[in-house]
Amino acid sequence: MPSNMNSFLQSYLRSFLGHRYAQCNFPGMVVGISYKGRKILSESYGFADKQKRIKMRTNHLFRIASHSKTFTATAIMKLAEERRLSISDKLLKHIPELSRVRGFSTITIKDLLTHSAGVIRDGTDCDYWQLKFGFLKDRDIQKLVQKTGLIISPRSELKYSNIGYALLGKIIERCTNQSYDAAIEELIIQPLKLNSTSTEWYPALTSKLAVGYTRIDPETKKRSPFRHISTEAMAAATGFCSTAEDLLTFFNTLCSNSNQIISNRSKKMMQRSLCSVPLSEPKAAYGLGLLTEKIGARRVFGHSGGFPGFRTLSLFDPKDELIVVVLMNCIDGPIYDVVRGLFKTIDFFLTCGRTNRSKLSFYGRFSGVFSELDLVVQGDRAYAGSPDLWNPFINCDVLRRKAYTKFVIEKCNGFGNRGETFNVVSSTKIRVGGISMNRIG
Repeated sequence: MPSNMNSFLQSYLRSFLGHRYAQCNFPGMVVGISYKGRKILSESYGFADKQKRIKMRTNHLFRIASHSKTFTATAIMKLAEERRLSISDKLLKHIPELSRVRGFSTITIKDLLTHSAGVIRDGTDCDYWQLKFGFLKDRDIQKLVQKTGLIISPRSELKYSNIGYALLGKIIERCTNQSYDAAIEELIIQPLKLNSTSTEWYPALTSKLAVGYTRIDPETKKRSPFRHISTEAMAAATGFCSTAEDLLTFFNTLCSNSNQIISNRSKKMMQRSLCSVPLSEPKAAYGLGLLTEKIGARRVFGHSGGFPGFRTLSLFDPKDELIVVVLMNCIDGPIYDVVRGLFKTIDFFLTCGRTNRSKLSFYGRFSGVFSELDLVVQGDRAYAGSPDLWNPFINCDVLRRKAYTKFVIEKCNGFGNRGETFNVVSSTKIRVGGISMNRIG
C-alpha cells in the first residue's frame, strides 16, 4: 500500500468512524486496522463507562469471548508440531475418563476443532450466559457430557460447541502438565508479548476493562451494565480478555509468513474451509479454530465473540495481510456491518488507486435536509458517498470534472441526478443537481 494511500485511509477512516459512531446508539467501540504488519488505524469512540463518563481508550480491555477458540486452536497446532499430540488423536487418548460417554469413542481432536464432533453446544441449563449462576467447572462438564452423550453423529455437519472447546482446553492441560492459563502464557502470550491479553477475567482486571452493557430496555430506553464473571473451565472457549492492538498482533502472526508461533503449514491447515455453516449469509465455513467468509473478492478468516455486554470481531486477509478488529461494549452492536463495511471501504479506495494514479483527497462532509455526503476527489474524478452507511461508497455517485469547481454526475443510482452538474460553490457549500448542501464537521 503506497504511503499516500495509507495516510489518506487514516485521515478518512478517522473522520468517517467518528461521524458514524455519533449517529448510533451504542456505548463505545475500539477499531484497529493493520496492513502487512503496519498499523493503519487504532482509534476509540464513545464511553468505556457511561455512568462514570469514562471515555473509551484504545488500551481498554474487552471480553473477547469466542476469539478464545482461535487461541486454543493455535495452541493445539503448536503442540502438534512439538509432537505432544496429533489432531487425529482420539479424544479418549487424552481424557480416558470419558470412555463411557455415548459416541465419544470416535471423536478426534480435529472434530472438536472444527465443531463437527456433535457435542452439545452449551448444556441443558445455559442460563450462566445470562449470569444467573456461574459458568461450568470441570466436574460440571464431565457430568453434562455423560448425561447427554453426542447430540448428532460426528462429522455429519457443523454443530458449534463451547463444550467441545472446553474439552480442548483440558487436552492442552494434559499435554503440557500445567493449567490452561499457564500453557497459553508459555505457548502464545509471552512469545508474542501480548501484555494486555489474559485467558480469563479476574478481579484485578476490572479497572482496565470496558463496562459491558445490555440491549436497550424497551420501557426505560436505557442500557444497564453487566457484572463481570469468571468462565471457569470454559475459558478455552470464551474466557479471554484483550485489546484491539494485541489482537492485531496475534492475527498478524496467523496471516504472515513468519513461521512465528506455528509454521506456515499449520496456518494454512487452520485456514481450510472444512465445515460449511448452515444457513449463513454470506456463506461461511469453519476451519481449525477460524471462521471464513468472502467480503467482495477477499477470502477472510478470523473469529467473532459474544459475551454479556460485549460484541467483538476480528477478520484478516492472509493474502494482503490486511486485518480489521472491532470491539464493542454492548451485546447488540452492529459488529459485522462495521467490519465488513471497513473492508469494502478500504477495497473501494484501493481500486481507485489502481485505476487512477492521481492522489485521493477527502474534500469534506456536507449535509442537506435529505442526506449527508462525503466528497472524495481524485484528479479529474470524484466520488460522493454516504456517511450514513457503514459501507459509505457502495453504489456511490461517480463525478467527472468539467472545470476546477464543476463536475458532471457520470454514474449514480437510477433515482439520482445522472448527467446533471455537481458544483463546489465554496469551501463550505456544494450544489448537487440544484440542491445545496453545507459543510459539516
